[in-house]
Amino acid sequence: MASVGNERLDSWKEIAEYLRRDITTVIRWEREKGLPVHRVPGGKRHAVFAYRQQIDAWLANGDSGARNGAASQAASSFPSATHAGETPALRPTGSSPAGGPDFGAPMESIGLQKLETPTNRGRLLTPPRISVLPWLPVAALVLVFALLITNYLARPVPVPKISSFIQLTNDGCAKGGGLVTDGGMLYFVESTAQGRQICRVPVSDGEATPISGSFSDPSISGLDRKNSALLVLDGASTAKPGTLWALPVSGGEPTRVGDVVAYAAAMSPDGQTLAYSNGQSLYLSKPDGSESRRVVSLAGRIGPISWSPGGQLLRFGVDPSKGGVSRIWQVSAGGSGLRTLLAGWHESESQVPIQWTPSGKYFLYSAGADDLANVWALPEERGILGRSAGAAVQLTFGPEIIGACALSPEGKKLFVEVSQGRHELVRFDPTTKQFENYLPGISADGADFSRDGKWVAYTVSNNAALWRRRRDGSQPLQLTFPPMQVELPRWSPDGKLIAFMAAESPNTSWKVYLVPFEGGKPRALQVNATNQGAPTWSPDGAKLAFGDLINKGNAPVNQAKIHIFDLKTRETTDLPGSGGLWTSRWSPNGNQMAALTADSRTVMVFSAWIGLTPDGSPLVSRVTARDEIFSAQWQEP
Repeated sequence: MASVGNERLDSWKEIAEYLRRDITTVIRWEREKGLPVHRVPGGKRHAVFAYRQQIDAWLANGDSGARNGAASQAASSFPSATHAGETPALRPTGSSPAGGPDFGAPMESIGLQKLETPTNRGRLLTPPRISVLPWLPVAALVLVFALLITNYLARPVPVPKISSFIQLTNDGCAKGGGLVTDGGMLYFVESTAQGRQICRVPVSDGEATPISGSFSDPSISGLDRKNSALLVLDGASTAKPGTLWALPVSGGEPTRVGDVVAYAAAMSPDGQTLAYSNGQSLYLSKPDGSESRRVVSLAGRIGPISWSPGGQLLRFGVDPSKGGVSRIWQVSAGGSGLRTLLAGWHESESQVPIQWTPSGKYFLYSAGADDLANVWALPEERGILGRSAGAAVQLTFGPEIIGACALSPEGKKLFVEVSQGRHELVRFDPTTKQFENYLPGISADGADFSRDGKWVAYTVSNNAALWRRRRDGSQPLQLTFPPMQVELPRWSPDGKLIAFMAAESPNTSWKVYLVPFEGGKPRALQVNATNQGAPTWSPDGAKLAFGDLINKGNAPVNQAKIHIFDLKTRETTDLPGSGGLWTSRWSPNGNQMAALTADSRTVMVFSAWIGLTPDGSPLVSRVTARDEIFSAQWQEP
């Protein structure tokens, strides 16, 4: 224990407790910083003691050298013990021998002028300051690294894109039924004079040539692992599956793949497993169709199938059996983790899987409604610092209809089937009894003439924009712009306004709009209307009639009605007895209204009747279309 009389500390433990530090620190201070610690002569190796006054004097001097000096001065002021635990006696003032310390002298004379007091206890026990200079380079590196990471995560995430479209085919033949490539050739199905045939064309452009005419109604599902044979379904449709065949790309005779009957099929990347769908179930088997096992079943017909690059996942389209649009689903090859891929996607748009990119960073699919589909890229999950854009990236923007797609094996090119539809207005000449082009060179649809016959309003089929011009083709003016989609323009009787039905974007409700003849911002008749259209003017131009759209997702048929809008009072009333009717037309005398019933939708869909030209000649819309294959550069960040 520490001696009470002279406040001696008799062990490393007591010294450490006095300094409020651990023993290792105290020993290091004694070795490196001159902490005044004494050793008992002849005692054990670790027998040490110290005096509180000496330690306080050491603490009171901030500089280590000064501490050492103070410690030496203080040490000389105290006699050394001759035995462990022995306390030297204090001599009275003035009784010290010559040259010895005088304990009656003022404390300042022996270097203890800064001994502990109640007011400086905390300051005196403050540990020695540690230099931060050695840590500055490390701190600088950490700061630079943090700034680099922050900058990397804050930068806009790069997205994939396609560019430099090049047309590969130019035969004008209808296509459809799959598209695959082995890197050197493209394989597709084309309608020819001999029927539907499987053809091929070089990826660098060239003449398309048929390689097989052995099938009645073929569709291509994929290639085998060696790219030596095509997987072909014959006779498959939405109503029934087809038989699966292997067709050599060189053009030999096809061979049956076991007894497989399927709606879709795909070979795994390693060529060891065949995936195919039959009815509402997905199956896996050996490449020859043997040892088949069911993986999963869903309430709908399973369509196109795609394997992930590593072969662990499958994605496939499902057409609901109870109606609705197709959705993409995902499941592991073992049958676990079944889920929809694009939760929250637009309810009116169908989804069709295409394939993963060779890198596995993106999954391509097409989505669209009303025969207008575009290609999208969905980012896959990345590592800890890998960033994902999260949302899918739209790659094509129409107006052409995108069909089958395929990526080259190295992932540098995207091949796309494009349907280039075109509408032409043709007038029937009663004299010659021949159809002749009306507004030649313009892909127009839905035309309507002003009452004086001098002007025509029409929609352009490639982007659904509304235009007006004189009958002779002069003074054209575009009145609406994409993404607004316009149908059925109608001139007001005074020729100052044009009414039409439109959707502001592909996934918004259809409404009736008005736009001035001279141009300007279109305005909706009813801001909160939901899926209404087919406007028709009253003969005096004071009112507009329109109906609920039965074929665009509106309420049940028996709830559809014809509505009448008064342009002066801006009030809307329902036409009595119009329940279940739509697409109305006002009679010339204004006393009657004609409308279609729900069961006449087929007549409306296939009717090409537009109306009459100012001279009374019938005017119809003729559709001309051609399917061609294009290549584009695929650029992946």
